[in-house]
Amino acid sequence: MPYTASGLARQARCLRLGDIVFLPQPAALDTHRKLGAEIRRTGLLMEVLSPEMQAVPDVMVLAALEPVYESHRLSHRREPSWARKLPLPALSHLRWAYAEGEGNDPLAINLRVPFTGLGYLVSDRGFTRDVVEAFGLFRLHNIRQLGYLHDPATGPEEDLRVGFNFSHTRYEHVLNVSAIATLIAANIRLPREEVRHLRAAALTHDTLTPAGGDTVKLVDREAFDEDLHYPEVFERHRQGWEVLRRKYGLRAAKLTAIVQNQGPLGRILDMADKLAYVARDADMYLARYHPAPGYIPPRGFGAAMKLTRSDPLICGWWDSVRLVDGNLAVMDTERLVKFLKLRAYLFRDLYYNPSARFMEHAIVSVMVRHMYRKGELSRDDLLRMTDLDLGNLLDRTLGVDMFNFPLWPSDRARVETFRTRTEAERRERDVLAGDPARLSFIEEFAGATSSGAKLPVLWNGRVMPLYEAHQQAAEDIADILAVSEPVRLYYFSATELEESKYFRTALEHLRTGRLLEAAQAAANGK
Repeated sequence: MPYTASGLARQARCLRLGDIVFLPQPAALDTHRKLGAEIRRTGLLMEVLSPEMQAVPDVMVLAALEPVYESHRLSHRREPSWARKLPLPALSHLRWAYAEGEGNDPLAINLRVPFTGLGYLVSDRGFTRDVVEAFGLFRLHNIRQLGYLHDPATGPEEDLRVGFNFSHTRYEHVLNVSAIATLIAANIRLPREEVRHLRAAALTHDTLTPAGGDTVKLVDREAFDEDLHYPEVFERHRQGWEVLRRKYGLRAAKLTAIVQNQGPLGRILDMADKLAYVARDADMYLARYHPAPGYIPPRGFGAAMKLTRSDPLICGWWDSVRLVDGNLAVMDTERLVKFLKLRAYLFRDLYYNPSARFMEHAIVSVMVRHMYRKGELSRDDLLRMTDLDLGNLLDRTLGVDMFNFPLWPSDRARVETFRTRTEAERRERDVLAGDPARLSFIEEFAGATSSGAKLPVLWNGRVMPLYEAHQQAAEDIADILAVSEPVRLYYFSATELEESKYFRTALEHLRTGRLLEAAQAAANGK
C-alpha cells in the first residue's frame, strides 16, 4: 500500500526508510490530562509505576511512563506487554519519545513538517550523514531560508515597520526535501540506485547557496544560480565526493541532471522542493504573524489562512504522485490547485511584498552589490561564508548594528510602488527635495515566478500539464501572482545609516552605475 499524508499523520508506529525514521505524532499538550486520566482508570499505573510515581497528576502520567517504556525497550529490544493496554494516542506518544530519545542516535530531528503529515528523524550513521559531511552541508545550518526577508507588517497608510527575519534554514530545507522525495520514491517503487541518486541530489541541491541566501542572489543572479553551477560542487568538495562516489556508486552527471530538473527524478526533486519550502514558509508566515492594533495584514493573508485551515494537509499531495506509462503525474488535482494558490499568495504577499523586502533591497543588496562590484567581496567569499559572517562584515563596514538601527516608527521608513521607473524617479526627486537628508533606493521588480501550472496531472486518462486540464484554475493562480506596479521606491531618514559614509557611497555607486548602463543601452539602441 502506498504511504499517504493522512496515514503518516495518524500512524502509531515508526516507519523506517533507509536512515530516515518517520515518526508518529506526539500527543498534544492539551490532551495529556485527558489521556492520563484514561490510563489511570485502566489500573495500569499500579502495574507499572512505583507507589510514589502513581500519585503524579493526570497531566504528568505520560511523562512518568516515558522512562519506564524506554528502559524496557533498551533492555528487552521490544515493547513491554503493558503498552498494548494504552490508548493509541498514548502509545504513539511513547513510541515517538523513545525514537527521538534513546531509540536512535539522530543526526537531525524534525518533529513536524507543516501541512504534509510528516515528522521524522535522520539517523546519525548512514547515507545522509555521509552526504552532509562530503559536501560540507552543515554550513547551510547557518543560512536562513528566506535571507533578509522580514514580516510584511504594514499600517493603514502603507507605512513600513521592519519586522523580524525568519529563522528557518537551508539545512532544514534540504532534509525536508530529502524526506519528501524518499516517500515519493517509495510509493512509485523506484530502484535502489535511483533512490540513492535522488536523495543525494535532494540533499545537495542548495550547496552553492551564498551567505545571505536569496537576498544576496539578487546581486548577481547568474553567478549565484545553484542549479546552473551545480557541477562545481564535485570539484569544490573533491575529496569527500570521491569517497562518497566509491561507497555508493554515485555518478556526477546523473546528480547534475536531477538537480537541473531533467527526467522523472528531476521532476520529483522539483515537486519535493516546492512542497518543502511552501510548507515551512507558509507555517512560519501564518503562525507568527500577529498584527498590532491599527495594523492590517497583507491582502491575501486571510485567503492563505483559510486554505490551510480548510485542508491541514494542503502540502500532502506528495502521496498522489504516480508513474503513468513512464510519465510522472499528480493524481490529487484538487489539492494541487489549492497548494498552488497558497504558493501564489506566499509569492505575492511575502516573497514579493515590498513591505517585506526593505532590509534586503534597500540596505543589504545595496551594500553587498557595492562591495561585490568593487572587488571587496567575491563570489567565493560568499559561498564560503555563513549569514553570521556576512552580518558581522556588514556591521563593521556600516559602523552600525544592522538589526538595531531604528527604522521604527513609520515616519522613518516608507515604501511606495509605481508602474514605471519614470514615475518612481519623479517621486524620488520630490522626496529628496523635501528632506535632503533622506536616503532612497529604487528596485525594478524582475517579474513573477511561474505559476506551477506546468506540473503534470492525470486527466481523462492522459498525463498533461495542469494548465491544459484545468484552464480556469491555472488562470486564477496566475491572477494571484500578477504584479501591477513592479517598481518600488524605498526611502528612510533619521537613522544611523545617514552617518555611514560607506552606505552613502554605495548608494551613489549604484546610481552612477545605473545611469551608465542606461546611457550604454540608449547608445546601443541608436
